Amino acid sequence: MESQKHILHWSPRSPFVKKVVIAAHELGAASRLEHIRSVVPTDNPQHPIFNDNPLGKIPTLVSPDGEKVHGSSLILEYFDALIDAGEWPSEVRMFPLETSDRLKVRQIEIVCDEMLQRLIAWMMEWYFPTVRSRAKYANSKNKIDRGLDYLAQEIEWMVESGVNAATIATACTLSYLDFRFSRIVEWRDNRAGLADWHDEFSQRQSMQHNPFQEG
Repeated sequence: MESQKHILHWSPRSPFVKKVVIAAHELGAASRLEHIRSVVPTDNPQHPIFNDNPLGKIPTLVSPDGEKVHGSSLILEYFDALIDAGEWPSEVRMFPLETSDRLKVRQIEIVCDEMLQRLIAWMMEWYFPTVRSRAKYANSKNKIDRGLDYLAQEIEWMVESGVNAATIATACTLSYLDFRFSRIVEWRDNRAGLADWHDEFSQRQSMQHNPFQEG
């Protein structure tokens, strides 16, 4: 029912949460999510989020009947399941049914998720530097650059494929780079096609209505 909303443990700073809210918007289901501001706890085992996710991580989704779904990729799969069941009417799918396209979407999404995990760990090195920080920085920078090159190589496919988990994950990754790392990662250099695609994708209402924000 329209009045029954899914609870989303949410933060405006999380790139993984951003994947979920953009996907919901593209599916015409943004109004079916109730956002609950949840800061990822590091030292409070009594934090309420642990009632919905044993690891206390976001995004976490709780359905109206109490079903709990953890992680952005699985939540996007769950959205497709709601569409398949006729609960959410949408012509858009996050993961194609055709095998080769589905594998392509999965591959790109996995690369983006690995890049985001690397970027989040990289950011923590700034706040809590160690004697190994310089080496970790170099290793992370190399992997981020390789990931960006991979995305640039796949840009023709992404242009043709439209909106899905892969293109949303790519847009969130590039936006997160602009949000947190604009001074040290010039990802647009020598990747004009990827930059042009991102500039166009960023004009979508789903992106405009769900910007990264501090706080």
